[in-house]
Amino acid sequence: MNLRSTWLTFAVLLSLGPLFRIFPPWITAVCIASAMFSLLEFRREWLKKAIALGAAAGVFLQYGTLFSRDAGLALLALLVCLKLMELKGRRDTTLVIFLGYFLVMTWFFDSQSIPVALAMFGLVIVLTANLVRINMRQAEPMHCLRTSMRLLLQALPVALVLFLLFPRIPGPIWALPKNSTAARSGLDDVLSPGSISHLVLSDEVAFRVDFKSAIPPKPLLYWRGPVLWDYDGKTWTGGIRHMRGGAVRAIGAGVEYEVMQEATGRKWLFGLDMPVTTPSGALVTSDHQILSSSPVNEIRRYRMISHPEYEDGVFESAGNLEEATALPWGSNPQSESLARAWRGQEPERIVSLAISFYKSHRFVYTLNPPLLGASQVDDFLFRTRSGFCEHYASSFAYLMRAAGIPARIVTGYQGGEINPLGHYLVVRQSDAHAWVEIWEEGRGWKRIDPTAIVSPARIDDGVSAALHSDNLPVMMRRDAAWLRRMRFGWDAAANAWNLWVVGYGEERQKRFFGSLGMQGATLRDIATTLALALSLLILVWTSILMLRLRVFEKDRVQRIYLEFCRKMARRGIARMPSEGPIDYGKRIAESKPDLREAVSGIVDQYVKLRYGPGGSREEIAMFAKKVGKLR
Repeated sequence: MNLRSTWLTFAVLLSLGPLFRIFPPWITAVCIASAMFSLLEFRREWLKKAIALGAAAGVFLQYGTLFSRDAGLALLALLVCLKLMELKGRRDTTLVIFLGYFLVMTWFFDSQSIPVALAMFGLVIVLTANLVRINMRQAEPMHCLRTSMRLLLQALPVALVLFLLFPRIPGPIWALPKNSTAARSGLDDVLSPGSISHLVLSDEVAFRVDFKSAIPPKPLLYWRGPVLWDYDGKTWTGGIRHMRGGAVRAIGAGVEYEVMQEATGRKWLFGLDMPVTTPSGALVTSDHQILSSSPVNEIRRYRMISHPEYEDGVFESAGNLEEATALPWGSNPQSESLARAWRGQEPERIVSLAISFYKSHRFVYTLNPPLLGASQVDDFLFRTRSGFCEHYASSFAYLMRAAGIPARIVTGYQGGEINPLGHYLVVRQSDAHAWVEIWEEGRGWKRIDPTAIVSPARIDDGVSAALHSDNLPVMMRRDAAWLRRMRFGWDAAANAWNLWVVGYGEERQKRFFGSLGMQGATLRDIATTLALALSLLILVWTSILMLRLRVFEKDRVQRIYLEFCRKMARRGIARMPSEGPIDYGKRIAESKPDLREAVSGIVDQYVKLRYGPGGSREEIAMFAKKVGKLR
């Protein structure tokens, strides 16, 4: 078994590691089997060709194409592993190594996080060590690794300059189309029992918010997402979306902020209730959902202005109000009976009666409510009385509609956690929430959060304060302060990474040049700056290497030796172009015996200084002194 082949096989399998989880099991099995056969130096050419053709056919049958992202990756992975079985020389090995570099780059298709970047850097070191090894056949493995690390560390300054100054193209470089089966995360545009409570166990970041003005208090931090109008007795779904912004009358000062939203695979963006501006490349519906023109498949940054105090929909259309009162009558007879008793009274009185009902019957806020039957609202209000925010929002909206008050459910996030290391707000999936909006004549849509009635701590202090810590992930528990500090530190690093690496696009590059005093820099200005920066970097690095290799000292030694040669030439003993210092010294000694001792010392010291590891400044000065004494 060839040690070089073992190293390369190990590196290729590592480069495929994160991709195996998106491949079907048979592709993973074929890749690993091919890699193992390569270590056994498998020689049957006809079988290799049959496996290659079978792999291509299998990929086509699996994905229905060979040209989608996942199909292309699968085919490339299979062919690289099959190539390991027929390595015939340095050319084949070099080809596999460079294909390994490409496979490592594809990791960014799935994730662009710090751990992934660090793992990629480590694997590039291993692949480069393989490249060093095929060019230094006698080198030890550890020497190849050290050489690889030195090469990559030396390349980092150039990579940094290219990253900062190379002209950016609009949009992220990794925004390739995803398959329709791509994984999605976060909120959905449907609501049923359990659809939000399962998110509470997720510590993943939904988005981060950098406020340009004072951060509103937590009870006002409602982050608006999908709005749900239709109810079939089990599930709330979105209604007809009117692609026009509804009229909002702002009250008080606005709040300006910037959102950095994680990828969701969906079109909706989140804004503080109530948003009054629209991000670039998005639109706002009549019920104030912010919809991107394309799915959010990578981190999205956008600026917003919102007014926590507002009036909305005072002159709502009759069509929308009719949609907001529709119910599957007869699905929850007890709830309908209760709400009918409230009909005919003022809306404020009906809302007050509903709130009193929740307060007087000892409802429980919990992640693990009992299962509900066919009449979900009746079961919740009159039997289990235990639930999460979706239970309270659904039942309250049902009671309002049954009592004749138009109502709709808004899903999104509530609250968030201020990271003291960066003074920005982190909103996680665990902050997912649902609340109700009812319509009142002359006042428009008004937010009512029934969860706040049962569990005020959820709104004032977050979900971790409202639930027992045993039900929460370790990082969310309030009794683990040191873990929370670690989480703050890691999140601050992730936020900086997202801002300056993942989110470093055309707009941020313009801001960077603006900070250098180059506002409105053109493409020509950017290219010129890049060329100058690279030239300066190369000049500095070359000077450092020359100093480290003592090139200047050796040049001085050479100049002193040439002065010695000129002096000897004046004495009639010129050095021949092909004559080395030792032979030249012997000829001088034969012609001028009286100079034998002086010339021998000069030649010996020159050879030592010129061709040895180098000498100190004192030794070079002594050499110059000896030559200077000759006349």
